[in-house]
Amino acid sequence: MKAVTVARLGVALGLVLAIITVLVVRAGIMASLRAASHPPETTEVVVSQALPADTVLGPDNVATRPVAIADLPPGAATSLSQVVGKVTQSAMVSGQPVLSGLLYPSMQAAGLAARVRRGRRIMELPVNVESGVGGMLQVGNRVDVLVNIPGSSGSETTLLLEDIPIEGVLSSTGTTTTPGQSVPGYSGVLIQVTDRQAAALFLAESTGSVELLLRGIHDRGRVASLRVTSRTLRRGVVLR
Repeated sequence: MKAVTVARLGVALGLVLAIITVLVVRAGIMASLRAASHPPETTEVVVSQALPADTVLGPDNVATRPVAIADLPPGAATSLSQVVGKVTQSAMVSGQPVLSGLLYPSMQAAGLAARVRRGRRIMELPVNVESGVGGMLQVGNRVDVLVNIPGSSGSETTLLLEDIPIEGVLSSTGTTTTPGQSVPGYSGVLIQVTDRQAAALFLAESTGSVELLLRGIHDRGRVASLRVTSRTLRRGVVLR
């Protein structure tokens, strides 16, 4: 009888061990399946709204979202601290991942190019103390550009550009020699223009002279037209 009891206990123990083994294996399989359906995640930084080029990134225009590590694009930012304060090199659409290769390190690193609007160019316009408002121009000033073109019947002065911002000022205290005269305090200004405006200015510089008119800080009005000829002056016409 004792032998039968021992045998039964052995069978029962074996059955229990078998059940435990099955449960352990099943648990491992379920864990593997859960891991496969929920791969390891991280976060990626995306733009939260459409942004133009040369935009400084900040908490108001970027956000984070979860993403599988395997799906994280190369060079993608994973935290806001990696992108805040940096500048977009090109336009970005809402939800686009922020990649390191799409950013300038800062506005300073982007330099003058970060201020150039799409379709515009930065052009240096040579001026001297006479044509450049006595050398008093500063970055942020706005100017109108007069050009004077000589002709067989007299000179003609035209308002070529108006309300143009000064993007940079280049100056020296030396003397620059030009044909027929020495001009003290030669300087140049950097302005933002279209290709067509740049071509017109280049022609004006090559064939005539250019004069800058400084605008008041609150004066953004447009001028309908302005054209003065030598004949106008000879007739004694009063201009207002």
